[in-house]
Amino acid sequence: IEAPRPELYDILADPSEKRDLAPAKTDAFRSMRAALARISRPLPAPEAPNSEEVKKLASLGYVHVSAAATDSAARPDPKDRVVTLRDFRRLLALYYGGADAEVIPLARRMTQSNPGILSVWTALAGSLERTGRASEGAAALREGLSRSADGTPLEQRAQAFDDLSRLLMAAGDRAGREAALREAVGVGAASEESRRELARTYLGSQRASEAVELLRVQTLAQAESFEVLGIALASLGRDGEARAALLRAWETAPGNGRVALNLGVLALHRSDAPDARAWLSRAVQSTPDNAGAWADLGLAQAASGDEGAAAKSWERAVALKPDQWDAVFNLALFELKSGAEASGRKRMERFLAVAPPQKYERELTEARRLLTSRSKA
Repeated sequence: IEAPRPELYDILADPSEKRDLAPAKTDAFRSMRAALARISRPLPAPEAPNSEEVKKLASLGYVHVSAAATDSAARPDPKDRVVTLRDFRRLLALYYGGADAEVIPLARRMTQSNPGILSVWTALAGSLERTGRASEGAAALREGLSRSADGTPLEQRAQAFDDLSRLLMAAGDRAGREAALREAVGVGAASEESRRELARTYLGSQRASEAVELLRVQTLAQAESFEVLGIALASLGRDGEARAALLRAWETAPGNGRVALNLGVLALHRSDAPDARAWLSRAVQSTPDNAGAWADLGLAQAASGDEGAAAKSWERAVALKPDQWDAVFNLALFELKSGAEASGRKRMERFLAVAPPQKYERELTEARRLLTSRSKA
């Protein structure tokens, strides 16, 4: 066997190849090596793929294309890695068996001797997470990503970045999570999920344009991604594009109450009461315990001229969530207008006393005016 340390076995006397005769440097060994040297043919290295070939391979489902290393001297001798292979098999058996107390020390030992194996870091991070040590798990996975071998498949790195994002969220490290997601995008190892979560982060800090750009450069397949794109476009006032993105989300996941809610809210913003009512009706059918959806449905019903139905929707919203202040205010207005003076006044006084002024300044001013005018009357 030709290797960095050659081996020689008598396959008739030793078919299991247990006794290596090479260290004895027999005449047969030296003769065979000399003969091999004369007929040796170096294997031609594969050509590096060009960008067009990479695109074609990607379209067929391949996620990583690279030329193999040609320096055989730099490669490990397979027999020196037998122990590593045994440890790796044992590690996986322990990990999937839930034996985290054994996984953690074994994985730490393996990362010291072979830091380039990302799967070992992933198992270590997973066991740390399962034992309530999410911060340590995130640190381990971050180190594993930085030290993993160049030949690690892109798909595996993308999954590791997804796991790192989840661990950082569990640890409450928002800044670290955003940095990890940005790194994944920067090195071309961001899954659709990672891009979507980074886009959500951008939305949360009023960076809707960046969110749109981030999602536009990738072909989307998941309903949640179309939904986030639609919300980002809507926040930029691009209602037509937003509706198209949200409709794609609905087509991908028909019956999704959250998508229906977003389509209904968008229709309200466009002053399309019939469309809003239709979508918000779907939303409450799908998620009947969503107080916000009932409150918005009431607005769509009122805009359609059906104030009775609107009042019932607002009542449902307040019953589900007593501090659904939009519904409380609108229901109080309806009651005062329809002659239910005592109930309307009581509800409006509660709104005036408790609703947060930073969000409902206009409504609070109107509530004071109404109560003052009715007291004088």
